[in-house]
Amino acid sequence: MTESFFHTLKIELTHHHKFRNTEEAKHVIFEYIEVFYNCIRILSANDYASPVDFEKTTFEEIQNVVLKIVRLTVARSNSN
Repeated sequence: MTESFFHTLKIELTHHHKFRNTEEAKHVIFEYIEVFYNCIRILSANDYASPVDFEKTTFEEIQNVVLKIVRLTVARSNSN
């Protein structure tokens, strides 16, 4: 997975950008990782969703399961 990330970083960013200095490279790479790669970029590992969308969907699914469990628990306790 790490090798895949660095390959993607090189192909999508560093091969197309000439950095003036190390500080500029650090800044641009940080922005790429934190803003684009970790939030926006669609990933096959996330069923082709962005990390933000994947987390949101997963959270909603977990929330729905928890609500069903709570409702079942309440219904059972009320029937006794």
